[in-house]
Amino acid sequence: RKPSDPASTSLSPHLKMSCPLIPCMVCIDTSDRGIVQTFGKFSHVADPGLSCILYPMQSCATVSVKVLQLDVKTETKTKDNVTVRVTSAIQYCVDPTQVDLFYFKLGSPARQIEAHVDDTVRSQLPSLTLDEAYESKEKMALEIKGALATSMMPYGLLIIKTLITDMQPDRTVLAAMNEINASRL
Repeated sequence: RKPSDPASTSLSPHLKMSCPLIPCMVCIDTSDRGIVQTFGKFSHVADPGLSCILYPMQSCATVSVKVLQLDVKTETKTKDNVTVRVTSAIQYCVDPTQVDLFYFKLGSPARQIEAHVDDTVRSQLPSLTLDEAYESKEKMALEIKGALATSMMPYGLLIIKTLITDMQPDRTVLAAMNEINASRL
């Protein structure tokens, strides 16, 4: 067929059809960073303020860089065979310079952090008696922070502070301790 043949040009409207690019303005809050993707591939991180993207070719998702707190409860036994529930408060945030690592490499930050905290607490407490555990709360918090900082750094997370906020022995042990203290009075 010749190009002038109407049968051969009937497909040309489909071949010439294109999707219009629409410039869109995106506003990124001060406490966020934007992940800009072009055709699904990472393009750049948009800083706070006004940014322009070309829709539908580009998209923008926001990631908060605010400090968050996660309370982790871990049960384990001490050296003197007392079951203890330790509550750790983990304060963390996304590193503003590594937002892309966080967005693309870490699926569930809370579950990852909980797993590392549980592992660290369960490696520390079984070597201590109940009294030693109470005395070493600060040391344990530093150990947890160090382990978390090392393991979360490749994912763009910063560990700001780790606190041991509560350490509760089993109820029967707590009742026995209260009886001993009451008999001393």
